[in-house]
Amino acid sequence: MWVRWSHWTDAGMVEMGQGPINKLEESIREFEQEAKKVLEETGADHVVYAVKDHNDDGELDEIRFYMIAMGDEEFQKDVASKPGLRVYALHKKN
Repeated sequence: MWVRWSHWTDAGMVEMGQGPINKLEESIREFEQEAKKVLEETGADHVVYAVKDHNDDGELDEIRFYMIAMGDEEFQKDVASKPGLRVYALHKKN
């Protein structure tokens, strides 16, 4: 199965394409490793590193890659409350 993907930074979308789901899953794991470093370095509450976006039928539509450090309020407002998303994020341990 091939899926659309995009990579986003503070500057906006920097890459996009299509790829096999197994390769994109590998990329998600690689982004997770980098997110661990960002979480430690920034002291953020959360680091969002990928999102799987599903269409109205529940089918995978796109995978978006990020590296966004954020606080609790921003995470709840901009990420956690969005329907149809599977969010990949690391969270600060309390």
